[in-house]
Amino acid sequence: MSNEPLLILAALVTVYIVLGVLYESFIHPLTILSTLPRPSRCDSGLLICRQELSVVALIGIILLIGIVKRTES
Repeated sequence: MSNEPLLILAALVTVYIVLGVLYESFIHPLTILSTLPRPSRCDSGLLICRQELSVVALIGIILLIGIVKRTES
């Protein structure tokens, strides 16, 4: 469970690279990624509900990032 921050970072870097290739820009992917839900907000939601960050919750965070990204582009 200590690899979750690294996994979230890898997902964000991958999304940034894909967006950079699609838009042929370094700045436009940053504007899209700045509107994504922050993992800290997801963590606070799990804290309020007294739940741990499980693999299922991590998959949900990554899916949420993908859904928001697809909606914006």
